[in-house]
Amino acid sequence: MATGCAIVVGPATCLSEISIDLNLESGFQKGFFLGLPFWGLGVVSVFSGWIAERLGYCRLLVLSALIQVVGMLTIADADTKIQAYVGSLVTGLGRGMPAAPMTALVCSLFKENRTSVTNILHGFFYVGMMSASAVVWLLMVLGLEWRTVFQIFSVTVALFGAGASIVRFPSIATKKSANYTGLRELFRNPVFIWIAAAIFFSGITEIGPTTWLPYFVKLASETSQEFSILSLFLLGLTMAMGRFVCASVASKIGMKNVFTICGLGSAISISMAALPVGTYFTVFWLMVLGLMITVSFPTIVAYASDHFPTANTSMFALLNAAAVAGGIVGPSIIGITADVFGLRQAMGMVALAPLLLLFSLRRTFYRY
Repeated sequence: MATGCAIVVGPATCLSEISIDLNLESGFQKGFFLGLPFWGLGVVSVFSGWIAERLGYCRLLVLSALIQVVGMLTIADADTKIQAYVGSLVTGLGRGMPAAPMTALVCSLFKENRTSVTNILHGFFYVGMMSASAVVWLLMVLGLEWRTVFQIFSVTVALFGAGASIVRFPSIATKKSANYTGLRELFRNPVFIWIAAAIFFSGITEIGPTTWLPYFVKLASETSQEFSILSLFLLGLTMAMGRFVCASVASKIGMKNVFTICGLGSAISISMAALPVGTYFTVFWLMVLGLMITVSFPTIVAYASDHFPTANTSMFALLNAAAVAGGIVGPSIIGITADVFGLRQAMGMVALAPLLLLFSLRRTFYRY
């Protein structure tokens, strides 16, 4: 989970340099590049449960690492925007293979504490984001170019694949029980539809601002590249904190209150961060956003697992695909809107997503 952060950190921290070298001139082109890993991730996520059942966890992780390495090296060697697009897409294809099966695995191993373990598992994505941001910051200070960043990230992922090849994972149960919940039954259940909708909007809220954050801080606040990378590190810190403490907070005030506070808090923090007040003001509110939004995705997935305990990994794959779809839409909407209204206004408009997330969750938890 930690090494998967490369699909966000690499493009996000190097966007300014990549845009100059590969002529990504418009906001749409930049947003398209930032969102492309999630196109690949989304396509594979839909089938990742089926793939995992046939390959097993070990071969799945090794193949995932291999594909990601190919994608990152393709980006590092890119001379045109098309080659960078292809590398970005391939990287996402590799990253999309293990996400849902790994979530399904921890939910099956820790059935009594799913909310806590899913938040901890996904929290390590942001631990990785902090570490990767620190590495990029160091490389920039040393004067190394963006291509080196992707080369180093490819080595990190390759080491992960090598480690996964020697770990013994439990087998995947593919036999369907008598009370097995099939995909057709899930799609007919309004709770599942609203859960998927909530996860989609959480993807927009979480991935959209995250992928644009260093570029936004550097351009809108006129700061250095090193400071913009530091802002991503700080965002990763608050996101990790949000995921690690979510279960504890929910046990004290209730899950409904957690989602209400986090939904409204996300909308407020995005709106405040978009105001032209100052650099530290912007970074502070983006950190608040990180603390608020990160509890949504893994906690909703855990709720779905509790509500549909007899569904298999395909349900997790569909929910992961819904989040990825939000990850595709978020950066693209910001880029397209920035071309028309400006980047600050585009970031501010993302505040609608957590409100729609909260609406979907209220339908999920209160109505059914």
